[in-house]
Order: sequence, then C-alpha cells, then structure tokens
Amino acid sequence: MAGFDRRNSGRDQAGLGPRIDLNGAEYLYIQLAEDMIRRIESGEFPSGGPIPSERDLAAEYGVSGNTGRRAVRELRRRDAITTLRGKGTYATGHD
Repeated sequence: MAGFDRRNSGRDQAGLGPRIDLNGAEYLYIQLAEDMIRRIESGEFPSGGPIPSERDLAAEYGVSGNTGRRAVRELRRRDAITTLRGKGTYATGHD
C-alpha cells in the first residue's frame, strides 16, 4: 500500500477513531476488541447498528486479516456483537 506508515496505523491523535498500540505487550486482537467496545459504548457503532467487516476492521487498524478475525471472535465471546449469517455483524452493546 503506497504511503502506508505502520508506525501511525491504529492510532488517532485527536482521541477519536481506532486506537491500538502496535508495539504494546497486549495481543493486537485484544486491543482491537477493546477499542471496538469503546467505540460501541461511545455510540460510534450504536446497539443494533452494523459494524465493519473483519477485512475492513483489519484495514482500518493496519493489522492482518487474521487479527481482525480473532478480534471479531473475541467481541462475539464478550457479547458485544452478533453476526447474522448472510446479513452482517451488528453491535449489541456491552455490559
């Protein structure tokens, strides 16, 4: 990808949008899942509303497709999202 700077991917200087630390000690998929929960709780992805696909999440955060897939699996495990086969994945809120 031309012009892609991995050092700044997954971060937002204004405090909005995706935030992960590519060099942090915590697994990237956990960071991505926790950031998505933050975004769901903030209303960026309202309960019942669609969330980006695994592929789109991976691209948005600058991580591999497998990391995006594992993050979505973690979000499902935490009941923050639900996936309806053939329809998409939706925010369900979070405790």
